[in-house]
Amino acid sequence: MWKIYKEGQGRWARGIMAFLVALTAIFGVGALHGSLPAREEFTIPLVSWSMDYRFLIEAPILVAALVFGVWLFNHPKAADFLIDTENELKNKVTWPSRKEEVNASIVVIVTVGILSVFVVTIDSLLVWVQRHLY
Repeated sequence: MWKIYKEGQGRWARGIMAFLVALTAIFGVGALHGSLPAREEFTIPLVSWSMDYRFLIEAPILVAALVFGVWLFNHPKAADFLIDTENELKNKVTWPSRKEEVNASIVVIVTVGILSVFVVTIDSLLVWVQRHLY
């Protein structure tokens, strides 16, 4: 019987990882569909369905990527890593308070402003020197 490895643990990390694998597979197959040359559609005998040949290439790739995502979600080594990561973020990381975060953000904004003024000043000076030398 198939069972989820350590069910209930690392729910967010594993769920996000599975979602990202599926999203990557979908966008990858979409990009592949656009890059393959379009040809005439062919008709499937007996049912008279018209079909694009690109789907025959893309469908197995998409299914394989989704199966890989499910396998990775339940693989002990990957699952243990994601469970440990989520537990560490919940229990061991010291998150800053709102006041500390606002102060740190202000420091970053002021620093970026000062460096921007410095870079623009030096750039203007070098442009002026270049115009007068050449």
